[in-house]
Amino acid sequence: MITKETNTLRESIVAASKELFSRFGFKKTAVDDIAKKARVAKGTIYNYFRSKEEIYQDLLQREGKNLILKMREAMRDQKTPQLKLREMIIAKIKYYKELSLLYEINRQRVEDILPFVKKEREEIARQELNVIKEFLEEGVSSSVFQVMNIPATAKAIVTAINGLEIGWTLEMELEGATTEIDDLLQILFRGLERHIGGG
Repeated sequence: MITKETNTLRESIVAASKELFSRFGFKKTAVDDIAKKARVAKGTIYNYFRSKEEIYQDLLQREGKNLILKMREAMRDQKTPQLKLREMIIAKIKYYKELSLLYEINRQRVEDILPFVKKEREEIARQELNVIKEFLEEGVSSSVFQVMNIPATAKAIVTAINGLEIGWTLEMELEGATTEIDDLLQILFRGLERHIGGG
């Protein structure tokens, strides 16, 4: 039976783990360090988690859910598909630094990422791709967009965003990132070609 005390203890372990993983990384953080930081016996941790990997996986899943939730919340009140995409990207950039583990693993080279971490990152990317597909489908059904291949277009948009998000998050303030996002979306929505006449 899960009691309030049990839940509090689990959350204390999770909070201590997140702080240590964020500061020292997965490999340099030991279960002993987590126990000390959470002020619990090492054995207590194993009452809630089978391993350090399971704690890290739990944290990644939480961050992924939180990211997708923030993106969906930002889109919810927007009237057009274009504004939905804009606000979704801004929300992702805005909250990205708070998601310290996702932020860190997305800065690593693919070959340095542990297999279980890679799996969680791929799941989060799949959910993000689904959000983009939904927005594209809405745009097509309301005759705002003309998209021939929604999955391929969604993948291209996600790739573009992911390729730029570290720079937007790390190298500039939100205002500067927003200007670059608007420039990118202008190209995406209107294309690079100059339309002459009524075309």
